[in-house]
Amino acid sequence: PPRIAVGEQMLIDRCCARGGWNYGNANMLGQELKPFVPTTAIALLSLQDRQSLPEVGRSVAFLEREATSERSGTALALALMALRAYGRSTDALRQILLAQLPTTLNLGKVTSVAMSLYALSEGDRHAAVVL
Repeated sequence: PPRIAVGEQMLIDRCCARGGWNYGNANMLGQELKPFVPTTAIALLSLQDRQSLPEVGRSVAFLEREATSERSGTALALALMALRAYGRSTDALRQILLAQLPTTLNLGKVTSVAMSLYALSEGDRHAAVVL
């Protein structure tokens, strides 16, 4: 438990001002850094037990706005998993992820395909048949 608390506090401290996370600190040399969809989704999945924190609320709102701005299979799958974990609507995001799957398959991104199928299968057990 103490290590978990330290990890959660580190994530909270590194949250970007407008919500979300990037790949390091929230600012560098006085410049606010841009949050990214995949890193935000991973951090939100890690902070599911801390939903009352303002940083988490801002970050869920960021992810809802920006979930489809990064069209990789990985980013879309992580966003879908995170938004579902927070009880947000994912119907439109699911359709975009399904549409992205042929490209992800053609690129040979096995990990992205696996993540996509996992994200889709939680709410739709026949997703693999659709392919």
